[in-house]
Amino acid sequence: AFAKTGFFGKKPAQSLGIVYHAKYHLLDGTFGLRPFSGEEKRGFINIIYDDYIKTTDHKIKSGMSFLYLEIDQQADSIFNGRKELVPGAFLEYTLTTSRWSVVSGMRYDYHNLFKHQLTPRLHAKYTLDEYTDIRFTAGRGWRVPNYMVDNISLLASSKTWVAPTEVIPEISWNFGGSIVKDFKLFSKKANIAFDVYHTRFTNQLIVDRDSIANAVVFKNLENASYSNSIQLEFSWTPIRNFDIRLAYKFLDVKALYNGTMQQQVMIPRHRGFTNLAYRTRNKRWEYDLTVSIFGQSRLPGYDQDPTQL
Repeated sequence: AFAKTGFFGKKPAQSLGIVYHAKYHLLDGTFGLRPFSGEEKRGFINIIYDDYIKTTDHKIKSGMSFLYLEIDQQADSIFNGRKELVPGAFLEYTLTTSRWSVVSGMRYDYHNLFKHQLTPRLHAKYTLDEYTDIRFTAGRGWRVPNYMVDNISLLASSKTWVAPTEVIPEISWNFGGSIVKDFKLFSKKANIAFDVYHTRFTNQLIVDRDSIANAVVFKNLENASYSNSIQLEFSWTPIRNFDIRLAYKFLDVKALYNGTMQQQVMIPRHRGFTNLAYRTRNKRWEYDLTVSIFGQSRLPGYDQDPTQL
């Protein structure tokens, strides 16, 4: 169930919005001989106030929220359940000039289980010229993982699950940027975008299938996992109504597995993408051809002799 109500102030950009959300989710299943059951009850309310300071070049957004979550999960003999009560408040400021667009924000949450959580965030865009934009982003993120339902497909194997000693929030710091440029190629419209992003986890709950044979180990890693992403994208319209889009992505996603920093399982380091799209002049027909290429992915392995376990 979802609802949203709004109230408008005397000034054009002044408003107050309230968002309500309620959810009930029941999931039961059997994977081979292994049962799973999960139940989630969630309620959320978010109050958002929009206004500006003197001119619309200086916009502010503030508000409060409250989350109620009750979740229970059980797989085989492993049980995980918790009740979360999370009040929070946030403030966001947006600066807009002829060349700059900057959005800075801060959010504070008080979690009944994990106490104080502060989340800063910054987005900035600079228009270098008529055809070039430079973007930058940085901030902190956190969430409480639900390791059972997040990895429910692993129940299909016969491997034993080893539960973490405790479930604590995953916390990451991330930053990155991009350059987007429009230009002409053979007098036809073209665009190129280059993105670079880095995420460093101060804590991450990982799925370790390398340390113990015939077992899936869930464990918390402190400052031992990260992600680097580089993407290059090119688009071009050589003739009217015909678009070409090419992209390449490099993913360096590593964590400490069995004492060694390794690429995470089933995440290819290299990906390629090609899309050809044509639209008829009367716009009644559209044709698309898409080709995706995925490089090699690492499979889980272990050094221990299964007969010694």
